[in-house]
Amino acid sequence: MKAKYTAIWLTLLMTVMPFQVGNTPLGQSNGDWTGITFEELRELVRGLPKPEGQIQAIRVFPDTAPSGIVILSLVPRQGWQVIVFKRMPAKHFALAWNSEILNEKDGISSSSGKELTIARLGHEILIQLEGCVTHVCPDDFGILIYAPSQGKAFKAHYQSGQIHYSSGLQSPENQPYRTFLEERVKQRVNIGTTAQDRVWRYEPAKVELQGRLTIEQKYGPPGYGENPDTDQRVQILVLLLSAPIDVQGDHQSDLNQETVRGVQRVQLVLEATSYRRLVGKNITVKGTFFRAITGHQYTDVVMNVLNVRESPSPKKKSSFRLRCSH
Repeated sequence: MKAKYTAIWLTLLMTVMPFQVGNTPLGQSNGDWTGITFEELRELVRGLPKPEGQIQAIRVFPDTAPSGIVILSLVPRQGWQVIVFKRMPAKHFALAWNSEILNEKDGISSSSGKELTIARLGHEILIQLEGCVTHVCPDDFGILIYAPSQGKAFKAHYQSGQIHYSSGLQSPENQPYRTFLEERVKQRVNIGTTAQDRVWRYEPAKVELQGRLTIEQKYGPPGYGENPDTDQRVQILVLLLSAPIDVQGDHQSDLNQETVRGVQRVQLVLEATSYRRLVGKNITVKGTFFRAITGHQYTDVVMNVLNVRESPSPKKKSSFRLRCSH
C-alpha cells in the first residue's frame, strides 16, 4: 500500500504539477539556482505520509538558506494546508513546518494555487498564502506568511475594515513581519489608491462607489428604442464616476465573464422616486456589479444596490486608517 501511495505522489510531483522557483517555472533562469535533483525528489516522495488532500501548487525556493519545497493542499470539506520541507545537507528533505487547516476562521476558505507565492522581506524569503471567505470577498480575507529561516508563521485576518493579527506580532523582534502583513492588507483593500487603479469585480463581491447621482430618460418596452413613437419612456438612476474603472470578468460565471474597461456610468437598480432628493448630489453606494444582458439594463455594468448615503464632495487628498487588533 505504501508503494502505491509513493507512486501516486511521484507521478504528481514529476509529471502533473507545475514546479516553480518562486513564481518562475523550473527550467527557466532564476539567478544562481543550482537545482534539485530527481534523486532528492524521490527521497522526498518516499518519506511522505498518506495524502489527505489534493495538491494545488508546489513552489521551490532553492536559492536561500535553508532551501526547500512548499506544497499547498486542499483537504475536501475542511480547508487549505501549507506544508514546507527543508533541504538537508545529506541530499534529502525533512518536514520543517506545516500549517493548521486554514478556512473561514482564518479568512482563507476560497483560495487557489496562484495565491501561494514566494515573497521577500529584505534578504529574507517568506512563503505567503492569501485567500478570502467564500461569498464575502473582498470584505473578509486572510494572509498567512511563514519565514523558513526563523521557523516563524504569522497571519492577518481582515474583516470589514479591521485587521486581526496572530499572537506574537506585537513583539518588537516581529515588527517587520507585522509591517509586511499590514502593507499587503492595504494593497488588497486598495487603501491610498485611486478608483481607476483598483481591481473591481462582479457579484458576489461587494463594492462601494462614490459619484454624482443623475436621472436619465430612456426608451422602454416593447422596443427599447426601436419604435420611439410607441415605446414607453422610463427613468433610470445612473451614477456618474469622477474617473473610469475596469470591472474584471469572472470566468466561472455564466453571465459575468466579460471584462469591461473604462466604465464611467453605472446604472443603479433602485426605485427612482425614492431617491429623487439625492439627484445631482454626491453619494456613496454599496452593492454588487453584474453585466448588462437585457433591454432594461442601459449601461454596460449595472449595480444591485444594498444601501445609499449622501457623501461630501470628493477632496483632492484624503487619508485612510485601518483599525488593528491583536
